[in-house]
Amino acid sequence: MLSENQFPIDVEPNSLLVIGGRPGMGITALGLSWILNAEEKRKGHFISLYATLESLERGFTETKRISKSFVEQSTTLQLVEHIVQINAANSPDYFVIDSLEYIGREKPKFFHQDKKYQKQLRHLRALAQAMNKPILLLTTLDHSIEEYDPFTYHRLAHREKYADYVFILYRWEYYQEPLLLEDGTRLEKNQSLLIIGKSPNEKDPNYSILTYDPRNRLFKKN
Repeated sequence: MLSENQFPIDVEPNSLLVIGGRPGMGITALGLSWILNAEEKRKGHFISLYATLESLERGFTETKRISKSFVEQSTTLQLVEHIVQINAANSPDYFVIDSLEYIGREKPKFFHQDKKYQKQLRHLRALAQAMNKPILLLTTLDHSIEEYDPFTYHRLAHREKYADYVFILYRWEYYQEPLLLEDGTRLEKNQSLLIIGKSPNEKDPNYSILTYDPRNRLFKKN
């Protein structure tokens, strides 16, 4: 579904994907980048749960393949109903939701067996399977993620039993600290690490290096 040229893996069409990152890390920009780098004939729908559409217009100016909507103070049921309506009216190929913590106004405990959070993921995964279309769900992580080495994130990500794929964004500018990758490559300024914490395909790589373009506020694969 997604271009191999820009992101590290292809995903199944009925999957729930979760991308997590600390506040200010750039997960909204990554969600926009994912849409803009999708295959040319694909069209996506971006649902914002917190930012007005006017504030996001800059990321949408480069393509006509994106439709968008703003859903304020949404419950899980309201969000599901909204997606069903958009799917019936416009039939996009996939959805991007920004972001999970604005569903029901409570910050989720990512990587934890929080019942309410897991219920949200379960509903969204069932919807992705029913539509046979991927849903990309963005979420911010709390400070507890910083207690772990980035290369151990995959062990945490496997706790997300309802997410088919889990990605975690690690950005050099955020921590201002060098990070030496497993193959000896050093993460440099303007580079970010997209860690593939969970994937049903064991042959998928563990991570991909992305470069952030501050002018366009978008990511691209190195």
